This record gives sequence, structure tokens and C-alpha cells, in this order.
Amino acid sequence: MVCIITFARSWQALVATRALGKAGIKVVTCDTDKYATSFFSKYSRHHFLYTSPDKDEKRFVRELIEKSRHYRERYNEEVMILPIHKETYTISKYKKQLSRYAKLCIEDHTKIREVHNKGTIIKLLKRYRIRHPKTYCIKDMLELYRIVPKLSFPVFIKLTESAASIGLKKVDERDDLIYEYKKIVMEYGLKPKDYPIIQEAVPGEDYCVTAIFNKGQKRAIMTYFNIKCHPYKSGPGVYRKNVNVPEMEKEAERFLNAIRWHGVIELDFRMGKDKKPYLIEANPRFWGGLNQSVASNVNYPLLAYNIAMEHDCETVTRFNRRMRTENLVTAVLALADEIKKDERKRKELEKLGRYWKQAFKDRDDMNNFRSCMKQFFGQLAHINKQKYTSKTIAEFISRRKIVKDDILDMKDPFVVMGIFYPIHLILKYGKINKQLLTGENPGKKK
Repeated sequence: MVCIITFARSWQALVATRALGKAGIKVVTCDTDKYATSFFSKYSRHHFLYTSPDKDEKRFVRELIEKSRHYRERYNEEVMILPIHKETYTISKYKKQLSRYAKLCIEDHTKIREVHNKGTIIKLLKRYRIRHPKTYCIKDMLELYRIVPKLSFPVFIKLTESAASIGLKKVDERDDLIYEYKKIVMEYGLKPKDYPIIQEAVPGEDYCVTAIFNKGQKRAIMTYFNIKCHPYKSGPGVYRKNVNVPEMEKEAERFLNAIRWHGVIELDFRMGKDKKPYLIEANPRFWGGLNQSVASNVNYPLLAYNIAMEHDCETVTRFNRRMRTENLVTAVLALADEIKKDERKRKELEKLGRYWKQAFKDRDDMNNFRSCMKQFFGQLAHINKQKYTSKTIAEFISRRKIVKDDILDMKDPFVVMGIFYPIHLILKYGKINKQLLTGENPGKKK
């Protein structure tokens, strides 16, 4: 049993690598970046670099075929390819060709594009009467001017194909919409066919409904809530918990049954103040909070693997509803954002930063890393005892005792080497480059 996992730099790839490796599957990880996090996991038996599908998708596919044949011959076993991020779209495009050499558990390319695109999915939602926010697809600037008087503010400007809130802009005032819209079009060099949608805001809370279906039949579905995000309210989840929202999952299941979905998918819902669920958008691939699912005993990577290899998998109905997960890297950044607003805490924050920076100064020295991380958490404890401490720090320290981290695992410690490169970017620029970490490049920037 062999599985090739793509986009190994991502934290969800690491989760998948561990999930399959622990199940006894031979995992091979791959990426364009030699510092990809999963390369350093003990559950990754081999790894290789591939050509970015953004640069040369045919060469990318040829390399996957070559490696699939190599590992099938090496182990005399069938090979599965498990795409993690946007390579899913390229792999689905060449699904017929790749299926001759490797097993897959993904939808057809046409349906994936239709569901992923924030403009085309609206047509599906209308067809199957799935509740969603009022959305406008813009074909030209004249149409933009025509709809402005009809809108109820605030509204969101959204790129039709992006992730991790890239290109997302909330507009509160009518007078600002046209300026902000044109700014995004110019920033990403968009042509009329790729113009962003405009979506009216629905007051309420956001939820992530995750699922896997086998040719339209549900095999697992669960929902989690992002307690904290980074950047605040607009970025990926940092700290999560499971929630029970049957009316939302019922809508998700109705939609996925209707389109006969096959494979994994994550649906972003908003529970409106009217207590009704609204489907916002869909991610037809693995999601950032995959660890929340796997840690809760909904092992989506293994379920997908079994569907690919055995044509079906078990139906999961029970899981740990009390599980909470966190990503330490982004959690620290979110904590820093909250603390640095207070002048009295900045010096203590700077000291935390020094320990954090020193931990990754020598990425090959595990003893140095452990020592500095011990100092880091010791400093947090010190701050917690001071009169000027905030509830934010106390809460952060407290929850670290109960969460299952996306990255840190004492049984698989060397993956910390793989986050050296993004940490370097954070220290250099003061923030994470989301395009680098997510592999997203919605348009050509000018």
C-alpha cells in the first residue's frame, strides 16, 4: 500500500502523512519546496520535488506518472495519489491519464471547477434551492454601476477562485465599492471573465462543514467552528472546536447528494441571525482545519484512500465531539497581534520574539529548539503572573494543555525543521506570505 501526497509544505499534508503512515501505508511526499514540512516526518518514507503545475502542468503530470510507476515497481503494490491543495484541479483535469498508473479519489474536473468557482456554484445553489447570500456575478464595469443601487451593505468582493481569504475585501459603504472593486481588478490583472463576485453579507457565525462522499453517497460528515483566526476574522482558523448543527449538515448533504459528489469537500456555511444556514462557498479538496477532523477520529485521508483502493469505505457516524485543535505557528501570531496593541506588554512580547527567533536560528539543532521553546513557554508563564497580564495570554497558556496541535508531536518531532522557511519569512517581513503557504496565485500582480 503506497500513497503519494502532494503539496507537502502544508499542515494538512502533514496531517494526512501522519494519518496514513500510522495506518501502515507507505507514504511518499512531494512538493516544489525542498523545506516542505512533511519531508521531515518519520511517516514520510520518501520524498521528491516536482515542477509547479502553475508553470508547466503537463510536466507536473508526467513527473507524477513517472513516480507512480517507480513506486509501484519498487514495492510491487498499487499506488494512490492524494492531492492536498490546488494540484487537485490539475490532477482532476488529467484524471483519465493518471488513473492508468495510480488510484484516485477525486471528482471530475468539470464538476470540481463548477463547485470551486464562486460564480458558477451560485447557479448550482439556485438550481437545487440551497439557501445562500444574494450574489452578483459581474461581466463588465457597466454592470457594476447598474447593481450598486440595488445592494444592501456591507458586501464582500471575492475573487472567483482563491483560498485563505486572498483577494477578499469587505466594503461597508456604497461610495467605496466601485473604487475597491477596480483596485482588486487592477491588483490581480483580471480579465472580464475572471471579475470578482459581489456578495451581500449575512449577519451571523461562520462554520466549516466537512464531508466525503462516494458517488453521491455520504460516508462521513462533521462540522467545526474556528474560535480564533489569523488575521482576525478574515484569515484561516487558528483554534477550533467541533459543533453540532444538524440543520446545516442536512443542507450540505442535500446539495452533495443532488450533484452526486465524489471525494472530499469542505463547505463554508454561515448561520444567520434568522437561525437559517446559508452556504457561502465550497472547497473541493482538503481544508486547513483537517487536523480537527482527523484528531476527532474522522480520518478523511484514510477514507479517501480506501475509496480509491477498495472502491468504498466505512460510514463514520461517531467521533470525538469534544476535540479541540490549534496551529501553534499561527496561534502565536494571533496572540502577538492581540498583545502588541498594549504598550505595556510590548517589551515582554519582544522577549518572547527573541526566544522564538532563536529556536529557529539553527534548524538542524533539535536541542537548541527544545531549549528555546522551553524558555518561550516559561516567559509566557512569567507574563501570566504579572499584574499587567491579559486574559488573552492566560487563555493561550491554559488551552495549550488541552489542544491537539497541527504540527507539534513528540512522536514525530523533526517536522519542526520544515517550518523554518515560513518562520524566516515571518521574521523578515513580519507576516506570513499567504500566497507562498497556500500556493494561491489568483491573478498576475502588477
